Amino acid sequence: MKNSSLLYVKVGFFLLMFQLKIGRIDLAPDFLGAFLMLLALCSQEMTEAEKRLCPLWMILTVDYLLRWIWDFEYILESLLIEVISIYAIYALLGEIAKRVEQTQPEEAKALHGIRIALTAFTVLAYLFSSYNMEAIMVD
Repeated sequence: MKNSSLLYVKVGFFLLMFQLKIGRIDLAPDFLGAFLMLLALCSQEMTEAEKRLCPLWMILTVDYLLRWIWDFEYILESLLIEVISIYAIYALLGEIAKRVEQTQPEEAKALHGIRIALTAFTVLAYLFSSYNMEAIMVD
């Protein structure tokens, strides 16, 4: 993987994982992180698995951009985007680990561990987050 692609992935993960806000202004919007992940995939020769990941990162980029522009919350859409996001991150880290494994096997093992821990943490964070129950309650 090219150094520029790895830089895009690092910055993209930072933007996706950390919410930096001042008041209501989001300094690290998720759509920028997803867009950087998409750039990381497109700025190199892609494997078949990476070609299958491109549409997922496009969907995430568009959805995060729409959420940044318009404040909307639909539980089913939110769940679907969360599942796509978890899979896309897990698969992308797996592809990066495969590429790194040939030259740096120890770093690839660490990346696999990070991949599993990040996926488990994201799933648990979503499951323990508060749901917008007003949207589905019937009076």
